[in-house]
Amino acid sequence: MVTYRGHFILIALTILFPLTCIISYTMAVLLGHVNAWFPYISDTGTRPPESCVFGFLLGIYALICAKAIHLRYRQVSIYYTDSNRNILLITNKVGLFIGWSAALGIYLVANFQETNVLAVHLIGAFLAFVIGCVYMWVQTVISYRTSLLPGHSHNYTRLRLFLTVLNTLGIIVFLVFATIASSKKPKDDQHWGPGSDGFTEHVVSTLLEWVVAFIATGYFLTFAKEFHKFELQEAKLNFLESGSNFELGGKSTEETPPVTINGIENY
Repeated sequence: MVTYRGHFILIALTILFPLTCIISYTMAVLLGHVNAWFPYISDTGTRPPESCVFGFLLGIYALICAKAIHLRYRQVSIYYTDSNRNILLITNKVGLFIGWSAALGIYLVANFQETNVLAVHLIGAFLAFVIGCVYMWVQTVISYRTSLLPGHSHNYTRLRLFLTVLNTLGIIVFLVFATIASSKKPKDDQHWGPGSDGFTEHVVSTLLEWVVAFIATGYFLTFAKEFHKFELQEAKLNFLESGSNFELGGKSTEETPPVTINGIENY
């Protein structure tokens, strides 16, 4: 049976996102598809061939995010299932829905480029950044309410609150400067350069987008100590007709009766 600690999921997240950004940014700049002066993250994955790499890696990142969000939900749900703390358990379920919505947004951003399907791309960005920030608030509140969880740390809880507030302020300022910059942007905004009208506002907004994205990724890493306190095991495979239970990679957990087909016994 394959067994691994939960924090490995978080390590994969914190490695994959920077790797995605570095590869797509480097390709986009070297191919002359974006200006090296802080393009939007999405701009580095808009044109082929970097769009293929960007979509592939960011799609995997979104799926791992969804997995981490579900593990956090199960961690709280299982530990407090018999505690009669209904508000906490309901908040935990709401957090799961919000978190998966944010993960879906990341997946939409990865697969619907702004130059192809802008409306869907913007919806994905809203889910990823704004709803993702809401998820951070929900988890921060839950953290203050789950001090008995194995691995819980008051210092990490305070750090989550700090990162959540910082992320919120970053998104607000980002939206303000992005709105100002968009009103002044040239037609080819992917090649915005120094001296262009609205370029300063553009750089501030793009820089904040990168900062906010990395803050959100770093937020997941604050759960590493708690995730280290539980392990994951591959689920059993149950054959409903024969009633036998199989562990992946192992043998049957019960003696399997023979199945007779056309008078021939099959084992």
